[in-house]
Amino acid sequence: MTTLKARPVARGDPIRAQAWNNLAQRLTVLEQRTLRLQGAFPVAPSLVPYRYKSSDGDVVIARRVDFTTTPNGVESTEDTYLAKPYTMRPSVIVRGGHTYVYTTDFERVDTLAGNPETQVLTPAYEVDDLVWAILTVQFTGVEYDPLPAQTNLAPVSWLMDNNDGRAWAQKFGT
Repeated sequence: MTTLKARPVARGDPIRAQAWNNLAQRLTVLEQRTLRLQGAFPVAPSLVPYRYKSSDGDVVIARRVDFTTTPNGVESTEDTYLAKPYTMRPSVIVRGGHTYVYTTDFERVDTLAGNPETQVLTPAYEVDDLVWAILTVQFTGVEYDPLPAQTNLAPVSWLMDNNDGRAWAQKFGT
């Protein structure tokens, strides 16, 4: 690929046809590359609203909400399984020298260098909280089966966004 050699141009300076053609050719190549990249992602990823219903391990169970007809939204009747963000998943038990033992989906004991600290996810989730998720192109790393036997695990394609800034914090009084 050749680069453009820039030289200062003052207002009103004529542009030679050769320079103009070179610029037009480079813009055409750039446009073609951009279109190829867009073809790799035929639909722009976007966040989709859901209402939180419950939690089960690495998954949040939620229902999609359509806000196109009413300001309060129309909730679907079908459950959707959303993979929790990685650092909120109870399956993450060791990270950066910390060891986690989960007492619930939203409470854990974090031990670092032999010092335990009880932590809770804050702010807490409440039924019907609005949460957002994005459909992933690749596997989220979470498999789920809503039946207790967990014998028919299927990949979870929706990844919950943590736009509320939920994080683990030391439990008050511990």
